[in-house]
Parts: sequence; C-alpha cells; structure tokens
Amino acid sequence: MQKGIKTELMQSVLEHFGLIVPITQEVLADIAASLNVETFRKGEIIVSPEDEDPKWYFIEKGLVRSYYHRGKTQITNLFLSEGSCVNIFEKYYLNQHSGLYLEAIEPTVLYSLERKDAHRLRMQYPSFAELHRRVLNKYMVIVQEHLDLLKFETAEARYERLLQRIPKILLRIPSIYVASYLGLTPETLSRVRSRLVRQSSDSE
Repeated sequence: MQKGIKTELMQSVLEHFGLIVPITQEVLADIAASLNVETFRKGEIIVSPEDEDPKWYFIEKGLVRSYYHRGKTQITNLFLSEGSCVNIFEKYYLNQHSGLYLEAIEPTVLYSLERKDAHRLRMQYPSFAELHRRVLNKYMVIVQEHLDLLKFETAEARYERLLQRIPKILLRIPSIYVASYLGLTPETLSRVRSRLVRQSSDSE
C-alpha cells in the first residue's frame, strides 16, 4: 500500500510542476522504494540550520513554509503544499550553512529522499536526472518570482498575484505568514484585503 502511495506522489509531483518527463513504472518503483515517510505536527520544525543531513522532501499531505530570521522577526519566503517538493539549496548542493527553516503549518506527511539515494537515481536513470533538473529549475524560477514580487509590485498587486497563484492554499495559511511573505505588516495586509473586498462589492 505504501509503495502505491509513494508512486502516486511522484506522479503528482510531475503534475504539480507541469513537467512532461517520460518515467517508466520501473523507475517510479525504484524512486518510491528509496523514499522514507516522516510525519510532523502543526508548528513542528522539519529542518533547522543545525541539521547536517540534507534531503529532498516530497509533500504527500499538509502545508509547509520556509523562513529565516531577520533579527527577532521571521521572514517567510516560500509556501509548499501537496504534490510539491523542496530542499535547502545551500546545504544540499553546496555543503554550506543556511539560515533557512522548514516548518509544518499543518499536520504534514512528507517523503524524504537522502542525498546518496538521489545521486544513485540520477546516475542510474537519465529520466530521473532530467526530472531532478526540471524540478530544480522550476524551484529557482519560483524563488526569483518572489524576489521580483517584493521589488516591483505594489501591496495590492502582490496580494492579487499570490491570490491568483495559490487561491485555495492561501485560505489555509495564517495571515501573519502571508504578510511576511509579501513583505507587508499584518495591518497593511488587512487593509489591502478590505480594499479588494470593497472593490469587488462595488463592481457587482
């Protein structure tokens, strides 16, 4: 049963990222056999800067955020939901320290892939190597889009862009994390939401 769940998860990852990569059932089965299930309670830290065993994480159920500290303030820089995947780039690829945390916003079920297993799969299966490359490229695009959002968009435009991208997921995220992600104070986010609601009402 668990093997089937893992295989379905890998297929959902392909769909989540819009990736068309021909991967055989044999390869999917080998990937699934290499994954380890990990469960986390709401508010539990999945990865901290002190951890020294970098992994890829695939989300089967739940919601995760990535954040770092700026002084005493937590700055959220990424939200991840079912069918997505993530790692800490600096640790995983560069063996460098990172100040990033991964936290479960909801009760979460992850499947982790250790670096040595990912390396074996890349060497053994060209299709997995291509999947890895495309997921990594997509992940970097998402990070760059977030940086551009903070640099060039107004507060309203930031929120509207996020609302268009993750409308259902946005309802599950505490406002304080949404405000942090958008580079706004909670008060500013509240005003933005109120203005958009009024505009929507006036247009009806």
